[in-house]
Amino acid sequence: MQGTWRDAEDGYLEANAIAQGSVDSTYALSTRIAPGRESTLYAWIAVGRSLEEVRTLNGLIGFEGPEALITRTRAFWQLWLKRRAADRLEAEPFQDLYNRSLLLVRTNCDRMGGIVAANDSDIMDSSRDTYSYVWPRDGAFVARALDSAGYPNLSGRFFDFMAPLIDPGGYYLHKYNPDGSLASSWHPWVVGGRPELPIQEDETGTMLWAMWEHFADFRDVERAEAWLESVVLPAGQFLADYRHPETGLPWPSWDLWEERRGIHAYTTASVWAGLMAAGHFARAFGYEDRANTFYQAAHEIRTAALTHLVDPDTSRLYRSLLIDEQHPENLTADPTPDASLLLIPQFGFLAPDHPVMGQTAQWIRESLAVPSDVGGLARYRGDHYHRAPHLGPEVPGNPWFICTLWLADYLLMRARTPDDLARPREIIEWVQHHAPKSGVLAEQLDPTTGAPLSVAPLTWSHSALIATIGRYRETLARMRDGSRQDAAREMPSIGY
Repeated sequence: MQGTWRDAEDGYLEANAIAQGSVDSTYALSTRIAPGRESTLYAWIAVGRSLEEVRTLNGLIGFEGPEALITRTRAFWQLWLKRRAADRLEAEPFQDLYNRSLLLVRTNCDRMGGIVAANDSDIMDSSRDTYSYVWPRDGAFVARALDSAGYPNLSGRFFDFMAPLIDPGGYYLHKYNPDGSLASSWHPWVVGGRPELPIQEDETGTMLWAMWEHFADFRDVERAEAWLESVVLPAGQFLADYRHPETGLPWPSWDLWEERRGIHAYTTASVWAGLMAAGHFARAFGYEDRANTFYQAAHEIRTAALTHLVDPDTSRLYRSLLIDEQHPENLTADPTPDASLLLIPQFGFLAPDHPVMGQTAQWIRESLAVPSDVGGLARYRGDHYHRAPHLGPEVPGNPWFICTLWLADYLLMRARTPDDLARPREIIEWVQHHAPKSGVLAEQLDPTTGAPLSVAPLTWSHSALIATIGRYRETLARMRDGSRQDAAREMPSIGY
């Protein structure tokens, strides 16, 4: 049986009122338009859990009139975008994309508080699943972007949503459904014949880091006190204890790309940031012994990282130490250039101008730049996710919006003069150039054609743009008024 679209192909409908079987429908609207005039036609769909709900909603639209509802809706979202007058960038050519990104991020903030990675179903064709889940890490970075843009109510709701989801052992699992239930995962519970936690440890570390940054900015004491008992103290203790005995680094877990298990430099920095955040929370609320425990663990991890995660020949960070699953004490350095290393200064783990960070960032810029007219930065060298089979080895991978924007963030953190802002601005303009007319940013681009690949919109892509534009604006403002601020904010302790 064919759908009703077949009936519509000749421009006329047979007006069959209802049919059994195919569950699609087609409708037509008719109007008379005089020469040189225009006419507006409205159509809507009322959705509810019962026939009565649908009748009530449809009646509301009929009573108010669709034009009035559209006008009020537009007014609300225009006000929402201008919540903080100081953040308006009308003079900037990327203002429209900034606003579009805020609106698109908002559409992926669930009413219960979860921040959904993406709601595009096209990827079902290749992956047999969607991105319609809540990843703790992705959500934490989105929450930080929302905080920076002046929307702490959304980030606060996200942290409230995540607080009861933490495992009693003090860690977050792979991902969750928007209703708070545990989502599917491809990480195994048994590795090398031994039970292992199927986690990405950075998801726990980034959550604590983002919570503290939120609290440091907005001082929501009552809310933070609830997080302290449910999340901060158990997660801080887990991060302090879940360590590799031979090195003192975090115990191996899955990386943020969800592809390999090991001790990762980015994950190590996020664990350090989580421990520092837990220490700051504990000290602020009078848990001095717990604070000292967390600070000591953070110190040990940073010392171990500078010993074991830095290539002595190049003074660059290794991406990872890969573990022999049969002999966990045996580690092999993985020197692959990886864009996630550019995030390390955002945690304060290494200053952006630290010699190791400087060498690492330059290496990433040279190794991961996509050599085509499309440009951009790949995730890591040898990335095969959505990679076209005809690409040669000179192409490290597809350009990702988040990875390219991380480079802009790093350069902004190092910026000292107006000339230092040129390249970050070019990256923002690159994003604008590769955004479609809708403003919807995909996860990645085809390196040959620039066509969007994977899901779109990806919430993280838009939040990364929001964060980068915010950092660009703040850096420019500091330079204009002659003030100086440390590029990487050391998470402050609370004084009374």
